[in-house]
Amino acid sequence: MRKQSGVYQVTEERRAEARVPVNARVKILYGDRSHSAWLRDISSTGALVLRGAAPRPARLHRIEIEAAGRPMQLLARTVRSVGTFHAVRFVGLDAMDRLELAELVDRLRQSAA
Repeated sequence: MRKQSGVYQVTEERRAEARVPVNARVKILYGDRSHSAWLRDISSTGALVLRGAAPRPARLHRIEIEAAGRPMQLLARTVRSVGTFHAVRFVGLDAMDRLELAELVDRLRQSAA
C-alpha cells in the first residue's frame, strides 16, 4: 500500500514470501565490525532490520540470528535503506541454511499466531 495524493492505493506485493513480525536482537557483521540491531520482520527470503545508532552496513554483510539456541549467520544484501532501517534479501544460502531459516520463520510464525 502506498500513499499518493492523500489517498492510499493498493500496490502489488513484490515479496516472494510473507514476512513474520518479530522483535529480536541480532548482530550485523561486516569486515571486522559487529553492531547490535533489532530484527523487525523476517521471511525465508529476507528481513527488515532496525540499526538504531549503528552505521549503515556494507551492501553485502552478514546478519547473526539466534536460532534453536545457537547463532545462525546469514549472508544478506541490502535492497533498501531508509533512515535507521534497512531491508535485506538473503543470498548464497545452501540447502541446510535454507532449511534452518525456513524452520526458524515457521517457529516465529506459530508463536506470533
